[in-house]
Amino acid sequence: DPSKCAVFVTGGAGWDIPHFPQKAAAYHMPVAIGVAASWTKYLEVPAKYKSTFFYWWTPDDSFIEIQPTKLIFPAYDAYAWSKSDFTTAGADIQVVKIVPKDLAVMAPDVVK
Repeated sequence: DPSKCAVFVTGGAGWDIPHFPQKAAAYHMPVAIGVAASWTKYLEVPAKYKSTFFYWWTPDDSFIEIQPTKLIFPAYDAYAWSKSDFTTAGADIQVVKIVPKDLAVMAPDVVK
């Protein structure tokens, strides 16, 4: 019954499409899944429809103003994922910035 489905929207080429439907089935979450036609549309949907699930990552700040809540699944299970069982959360990926200690000498315009 589509009237009982929550909306899950993603962007790009379908970020999280291989994984989210499996979670939805495993945890009995009736969802309608869609891929936004453009980056602009992707940004519009969660802001316009407050009860929408959407794919997001940090430190991106595109949705900060709507104060999203993280949907928490069981902790990442590498073995399960290696067997194409995506019912646990994805692996955390650390975002880091690495620069040489002499960056000011190597690229003074960048340091300004």
